[in-house]
Amino acid sequence: MPNSHDGSHEAITDEVLVATRILGSQVGLELVRYLATLPTSRSGAYWREIVDALPGYATTSIRRQLGELEDVGVVLVEVPLNAARGSRRGSSVRYALDRDRLDAIFVATHEWLMGGDEPAIRI
Repeated sequence: MPNSHDGSHEAITDEVLVATRILGSQVGLELVRYLATLPTSRSGAYWREIVDALPGYATTSIRRQLGELEDVGVVLVEVPLNAARGSRRGSSVRYALDRDRLDAIFVATHEWLMGGDEPAIRI
C-alpha cells in the first residue's frame, strides 16, 4: 500500500471529500450538530426552527449547506404528501439527520486517514 513516506498517494475517496465538506464549513458543522442534538422523539426540524437555532448565519448559507448535506445523503428531507409534485415552495419541509450515513462517512474517512483500503460504501 502506498504511503506518504515513499512519495505516492492513494486517491481521496468520495466519503473523505464529503467529510471535508461537512468539517470545512462552520455552518455545516453547526447544522449537523443541531440536527444531531434534537431529542430522539423528534424526527428532524423545520426550516424556521433551523434558522432560529443558527442566528449567526445568513439564511442563504444555511439553505446552501442544507442542500449540500441533502445531496450527499447526510440530511433527509420530508415533504408533505399534499405538496405540489417537485416543489417545496410553501410546504412545511422537515430536515432530519441520517445518523447511519454520517457514521459511515466518518468511519470510511477514519479508515482512509489511517492508511486503510478504500472503503466499500459509495455516494
